[in-house]
Amino acid sequence: MLRSSNSATITHECRHFRNGDHRMLKILILSAAIAAAVFSLSIVGFSAWRSFDEQQHQTNQKTGTKEPAEHSSNPKSNVASKESAEQAIARYNLWLMIFTGVLAFVSLIQIGFLISADRVASEAANAARQSADATRNSVKLAEKTAERQLRAYVFLDSEKIIEKLRVAAGEEPSFLLRVKNFGLTPAYNFVVVRATAIGPWPPDADLPMASAQESTQVLPPGEISYWGSSPDTPGGGKVTAEEFADMTAGRRRFYIFGRITYVDAFDKPRYTNFCLGIVPPSDPNSADFGLRRCPRQNDAN
Repeated sequence: MLRSSNSATITHECRHFRNGDHRMLKILILSAAIAAAVFSLSIVGFSAWRSFDEQQHQTNQKTGTKEPAEHSSNPKSNVASKESAEQAIARYNLWLMIFTGVLAFVSLIQIGFLISADRVASEAANAARQSADATRNSVKLAEKTAERQLRAYVFLDSEKIIEKLRVAAGEEPSFLLRVKNFGLTPAYNFVVVRATAIGPWPPDADLPMASAQESTQVLPPGEISYWGSSPDTPGGGKVTAEEFADMTAGRRRFYIFGRITYVDAFDKPRYTNFCLGIVPPSDPNSADFGLRRCPRQNDAN
């Protein structure tokens, strides 16, 4: 906590010309304005003093004002002394005005440099911020790309989805599902929950999904896992003669549906839902059967 507080204080004190804090620049501008005002007032004061002094001198000459007796013994010395004092004051005021003017001029030059430096610093800060944002976005994109390329993808095997399908009147259907990992890394906690049903095509609602099951099975990349009909999953029971006749005529379908769940190498839960509508052959021993994916319940993440 102490380190964080000190860092925050240092950052705050050093942000005069970068993050929009221009307090120091305002102070310098105000100082330059005051210097310019002092310079202007000095010029006006000096001009007024010179004008008043000349007027007073002319007035004294016109009215014939005489010097006191004690000062009249050496008039040249008094006049020289008076002129020498006036010249010293005038010279002092002149140098004061010159110094003030130079100070104001230098202040204006400094303000110009500071404004330019502030603009350059702001542009550099914006460029650095944009570069950091671009780098951060590139890293995120690279991470997502690597994840998409390397993660596990578990689906029904597209080459051959079902093996050993048998649907016959008076029998419970049997089958083997081929499930494959198409990714480059293993699928952990891999399990396939599946069920069967008989109904019209297409289904007018989602078929009831069985509850998910816990598993510690691992499916390596490129491997195929076989999942068949199981007594612990809901099924349609034995197929009646009427149901079998409707299925072979295409009025009904034999549905195999379920969900594949697993965890990928990036510790993210994944799922694949599947639903297949099957028209079994009239000969139960034949492997020639029609298969279509249902218009719903076929999605994955």
